[in-house]
Amino acid sequence: MPRWLPQSLAALVVLAAAMSWLRIPRAVEEARMDELELREGILLRRLDGRPFSGKVVSRDPNGPLRSASMVVGGRLHGLSEGWHTNGVIQVRETFVAGQSEGVRTKWRHDGSRESEAGIRGGRLHGRFVRWDAEGRPTEEAWFVDGLPAGEARQWHPDGSLKSWCRLEDGKVVESQKWSPGEKPDGPTVVAQTR
Repeated sequence: MPRWLPQSLAALVVLAAAMSWLRIPRAVEEARMDELELREGILLRRLDGRPFSGKVVSRDPNGPLRSASMVVGGRLHGLSEGWHTNGVIQVRETFVAGQSEGVRTKWRHDGSRESEAGIRGGRLHGRFVRWDAEGRPTEEAWFVDGLPAGEARQWHPDGSLKSWCRLEDGKVVESQKWSPGEKPDGPTVVAQTR
């Protein structure tokens, strides 16, 4: 046996152990939706009926990516994104065990941000805001477990306050409306751009 062989084998064993310890990521398996089947809320491989783990993608017939979502054990888990037909991002959100969790952001065809919503357990939770194409807010509301709660506002295109209401358990308990350019009585509520 050549003298270098035992040393090379030992080096390979050390390298394999180091790679395992470092958890170098493997290539993520990719599947098209037509290769999967949704059964009882779980994405299964059509070929063998096993839950899919990897990236589910959808493409236009001419090739551009339309959506990409990470799946673990047949459920959405991780980043999920969709794109307009012109290639501009349309929506981005994160899923945990099949439910949207965190912030869902949407954009228009021109790339301007359209809305942003806090999500918890698949339901609106926290701040929801929508902007016009110039970046001015058009509406803002707060949610708790999917129901509007707290204050909600809408603005006219000129930036003046259109309406304000206070909600409890999804029901309006107090509200006011204004015409374009009209000033609200009491403290002024100013539209903030981001």
